[in-house]
Amino acid sequence: MIGIEYKVNHATIIDICSHLEKCNAFYQPPLEKSVNIFDYSKKIAENSITFEAWHEGILVSLLAAYFNDITSQRGFITNVSTLSEFGRLGLAKNLLNKCILYAFEHGFDELDLEVSIQNLKAIALYQTFEFKRTELRGSSVLMKRKIK
Repeated sequence: MIGIEYKVNHATIIDICSHLEKCNAFYQPPLEKSVNIFDYSKKIAENSITFEAWHEGILVSLLAAYFNDITSQRGFITNVSTLSEFGRLGLAKNLLNKCILYAFEHGFDELDLEVSIQNLKAIALYQTFEFKRTELRGSSVLMKRKIK
């Protein structure tokens, strides 16, 4: 899509919060059922690396990952979200590619994520990126991808 700009760690807490509130209903279950969206946005802004797609000054797709487990060299993707009107444009795929490349370039051995077992679309996306199901945790599945 013309006019998409990719950035890393550019979004503010307010940008992230606004984006997540717009995406809230598309989470399974809705994000607000499991977290306080403002507090989660603050945690993402302060502790994660954010891979972002912007259109006309609006954060339209976001991938947030924690790369702070230096001992085990494992990263954790905590969020992948795209505004509905920007779906099916490959934005999440582009952000996943950028995240995996970041993990590789910074010496990480593995990327983990947790996703609702109801979210078949997201699971299928992650599987195309070689994430493997490793553990069932209640209504979620843990998925892992080797980097090296």
